[in-house]
Parts: sequence; structure tokens; C-alpha cells
Amino acid sequence: MENRSYKYNVIRNARRRYTYRFIGACIFILCALPFIPFFMGYAKGHIITLILCGLLAAYGAYLFRYSFSNGMYDISFVFNEDDFTVKNKKGETVHFYSEITKLDHIVPDNENVYSIIHMVLNGESIIIPFTLKKSTCDTLYSFLMEKVTIEELS
Repeated sequence: MENRSYKYNVIRNARRRYTYRFIGACIFILCALPFIPFFMGYAKGHIITLILCGLLAAYGAYLFRYSFSNGMYDISFVFNEDDFTVKNKKGETVHFYSEITKLDHIVPDNENVYSIIHMVLNGESIIIPFTLKKSTCDTLYSFLMEKVTIEELS
């Protein structure tokens, strides 16, 4: 029996992280500025404006925090015969094919542009995008489907 192994890297653009951080920090700072006169005792009649600014400041903080999440960094997937490894900025995680509860192959109308493999592992959702790599996606999906089917039957 041949020992097949597949490796796939999802490359993320670093400029995207920096843009999220910059936009999030700017929104937070600009929307937090109206609170200074409020706390100094001025502008007591602008409560609705302060509520809107507070919501926008919270959104800016969310964007800034999201820029540090796993989805914004490069992810490597190594699919072996018995298990697969997900490598991201927080380290490596080894999963077994028996942990996969749902496996989907998403192909849009124009299938040459992109394809997606969606896996659910004990409640955790993993999405693997393939841009302009339909043949790689098809090969990996057939490999995963074979492994999941073998695990379900055994």
C-alpha cells in the first residue's frame, strides 16, 4: 500500500493584517475623542452621539483585535495516512480523520476561480480555500473523503 501525503499552505497577505490594525486603531481613536469633553463636564446634551461613537469605537477595537487572530496568518496543512496537522502562528495541532464530523466541497458557478473544502471537527470549523487550484482541491477532497469513509466504516 502506498503512503500518500499532501501538504497545502494558505498564504495570507501581511498588509491585510496591518490594514485591519490601522483602520481599527483610527476608528477607535476618532470615535473615543467625543468622550473627552463629556467627561470634562461639557456636551451633556449629546448622549445619542456618544452612544453611536461608543458603538463605533467598540467596532474599531474589534477590528484591531481580529487582526491578531489565527485566520490572519499563514496556515499549513499536512495530510498524512493516519492523521493531519494544522500549523498556524499558535503552533501545531494534530487531528485524526475520525474527528471529522462534516466534510463539504464547495464549488461556485465559475469553478476555475476558487474552490473551498469545509471541515467540521468536533464543533471547530476549518475552511481551506483554493484560489485558481481546482485540481489540487479535487485531489485533496477525494483523499479526505476516502479517509473519512474508511474511518466511518471501521
